[in-house]
Amino acid sequence: MTWSYLRRDFLPPLAICTFCRRPLHSEKGIVITDEVGTEAFAGPSCAKKHLGQPEERLLDVSRLALLVVADEPAQHNESAPTPASPAPEIGAGSSPTSSPQRPPLPPIDEVVQYVRLRCEAMNGFKFAVSKVLKLAHDEYKQSGEIEDDLRKQIGGAMRNAAANKSVLSPINVKRCIGLNHWLVEAVQHTNKDRREFLEQMQTHLHRFWMLTPKQMAAINRWGEHIRKRIDDFPLLDEEAFSGVTLPEFMQRNPSSRR
Repeated sequence: MTWSYLRRDFLPPLAICTFCRRPLHSEKGIVITDEVGTEAFAGPSCAKKHLGQPEERLLDVSRLALLVVADEPAQHNESAPTPASPAPEIGAGSSPTSSPQRPPLPPIDEVVQYVRLRCEAMNGFKFAVSKVLKLAHDEYKQSGEIEDDLRKQIGGAMRNAAANKSVLSPINVKRCIGLNHWLVEAVQHTNKDRREFLEQMQTHLHRFWMLTPKQMAAINRWGEHIRKRIDDFPLLDEEAFSGVTLPEFMQRNPSSRR
């Protein structure tokens, strides 16, 4: 069986490394895939040992959760800041011994990233995968590239969505994925008989790709109870989706198809 890197993502509870079979206790980890598309998890050491260094920059879904976190109030410290230690000079009497650095990975391909986010990270979201996106994603998985005509079509749709502040814009897609993570986290730390509100919010997010400021505020109030059990559950940005617009096809009856 041949494995390859797929992305960096949040790990589910009880995740294990597919190579050494040990539990992965970190909140985030590496997702890998085989030749038929089956996903599995790997620890960083095992991934490097069995797969080598990734040839391209890994798609990091875990970072998207920060896009909907509210800015914390600045902490003012009246004491003088600790002076920074001077950097050692490299010159006479010194010889760097570090090994040569690997060349930087190429910048992220925005079209590929958008296709992968829509097709890999939006499970449960209505309208997430269109025929065009699926075609592009299948092509990318097979060859590592997206042909020019598809790339231009998707790139144009991305630019139009951004200009119209549509829920389909790249930044809103990322916010949806980020918020969905926190809702999943909240559900996992809430008793089954008290999950109805959170599940309603998740259903609404999956259907409309946005929540109103009032809905976000309600989740923040709910978060006060969750923070009694997990200290790092964040305060969410209540204006994260303010100003976004819903395309006409998403305003139709829920039974309608794209």
